[in-house]
Parts: sequence; C-alpha cells; structure tokens
Amino acid sequence: VEIADSYIKCLNKDCKEAIIQDIYCSIVTLGFKNVGEAYIKTIVEDPNLNVRNIVDLMNLKPEDLKLQEYGTRKKEIFFEEVAKAKANATKVQFLASLNFDNIGNTISRLLVENFSWTDIINNKIDYNKLSKIEGVGPTIFKSVKANFENSNSLILKYNESFNFQDEVEKSEVKDG
Repeated sequence: VEIADSYIKCLNKDCKEAIIQDIYCSIVTLGFKNVGEAYIKTIVEDPNLNVRNIVDLMNLKPEDLKLQEYGTRKKEIFFEEVAKAKANATKVQFLASLNFDNIGNTISRLLVENFSWTDIINNKIDYNKLSKIEGVGPTIFKSVKANFENSNSLILKYNESFNFQDEVEKSEVKDG
C-alpha cells in the first residue's frame, strides 16, 4: 500500500478491488453513462475472463459475457457505451482513461497540445521539450516517462480500437 497526499493506493497488481476502481475511473473518464461499478466488478471477477485494465474491458465482445449475471439488457447497454466511447472519445480522454499516476485530464491535454499523436502513442515524446512545459514538474515528468515507457504496447493496443475526433474541444474535458 502506498499513501500519497490525498489517497491510498494498493500496489498489488492482482488486487481485484484496485483493478475494479481503476477500470471504473477509466469508463467515467470515457463518458460511460449507464454502467456502474457493480457491473465492472462482475466482469473483473468473472473466472472465464481475464480483465485487468481498461484495454481488456474495451476489447471484450458480447459472446465473452456468458454469465447470467450480465443480463441481456445490461449487456446491450454496456456494449453501446463501449461503442460510443470508441467513436466519440477525445485523445485527452483516451490518455486520462489509462489511469496512469499523475496523468489526468490536465496533463493529458498538455501532451496532446504539445506533441503529435504518433509521438505520444509510440513513446517518441521529446522529454527535453516535456521538461520545459509549464505545469510539468519533476513528479509529472518522471510519471509520464515511466508510464509511457512501461506501457507502450498497452497504449498501442488500446489506440487501435478508437476513432478519434480531430479536434479536442476545451469545454469537453474538465480539469482534474
């Protein structure tokens, strides 16, 4: 367990509750409206699935959800929300939904505004330039570098399923 300024985070990568919380935060960031934490818990705890992050969740297919607990209408709603997110999410929402430490909407916006999308998703960020951006201190710098270096294949896989809008409207994303 790590205790930070205003939160406690479980460092056990197999902690089901931490996985559920991370995924739930991700779907909220992506704008899911009708999928609750309990539904995410059912998916994460399903022994027939291996859902450990938002990428796994977004790559599920309807035939993957076989348990009766999923319910026909709930399953339809879930996949409608997935389709909406893939079609309508902004790049800022995408990055923030990865739930990397210290990389929320504000830092995601800075990345999108200062680097090409190809450079971001391929971990070709100019770290010298990043270090000079206002709002990026040593903690943010280290977090961006570590998370993008350690998660590049995950980011690329996740990116494949999205159809991003060209423009990111400032009013669409709340600072956080």
